[in-house]
Amino acid sequence: MEPTAAAVPDRASREPEPGLRTLRHSRRDLRIELLRVNRWRLLVRSRIEVAVAAATLPEPLGQDPLPYLGVDVQNVLPMQTDLETALRSGLPIGELDRLDLLRDLDRRLGTYQECVATALERATEEFIARLSLHPADALDLPELQSARVTA
Repeated sequence: MEPTAAAVPDRASREPEPGLRTLRHSRRDLRIELLRVNRWRLLVRSRIEVAVAAATLPEPLGQDPLPYLGVDVQNVLPMQTDLETALRSGLPIGELDRLDLLRDLDRRLGTYQECVATALERATEEFIARLSLHPADALDLPELQSARVTA
């Protein structure tokens, strides 16, 4: 009995390497997610910085070195009250009470970031391993097909 075409799949009728496209898409999605989590961590950390900085303002400017700087410098020196008002306006009174929440969010985001980075690394290693076993399969990826057509 002769084998039928359905029983013996030929190279042209199957996907280049099962999962190769899926790996490419998962890598892309994981890179995008890593960018998102980096952005969220930046925002949370910035909020922590602002809360701490507004609560612990530095000493007033211009008290000690004014005799050495000259009279003209006094005209450009902002008033201490203006600086304090600008930095503290818009901040809720309980901003420092939220530091524990913000730090917890940063820790959790950091853990999530590590998970995403690890998943991206695994997907990349799997992608490279599959390509190293079957390098010709890379030629069947859509991006490379369009590059071959335009070349």
